[in-house]
Amino acid sequence: MKIDEADLRRIAGMEKQPSADAIEGTRHNMLTKVLDADRYPLVTVHVERRAAGQPLQVAITLHGVTRTLAIPVELREENGVISVKGTVQLKQTDFGLTPFSVMGGAMSVLDPMELRFDLTAR
Repeated sequence: MKIDEADLRRIAGMEKQPSADAIEGTRHNMLTKVLDADRYPLVTVHVERRAAGQPLQVAITLHGVTRTLAIPVELREENGVISVKGTVQLKQTDFGLTPFSVMGGAMSVLDPMELRFDLTAR
């Protein structure tokens, strides 16, 4: 799992890059304290396209919990290549996750998260 990639931080409007130690600390906390990756090592995504121009039906399984969402996307098919681009809002608590916090909640990660994706399949 990659954390705090510089290019992605810039796209998200975050100019300051954390130190390598801070990035590794975040990665460790996410894998062990939030995601419990030893117990739930996989995230699965199942996508169905029901009709052209309609949102994709997406079943996401994270931390042993599956949620199904209708996600509007930009979808292009050309010469055997499918490109899908979109954004979806998720809540950690919807998947049974407890957002990470320290110092009795004085510093904490927000529950809502935005997932942006740009996928290409051949």
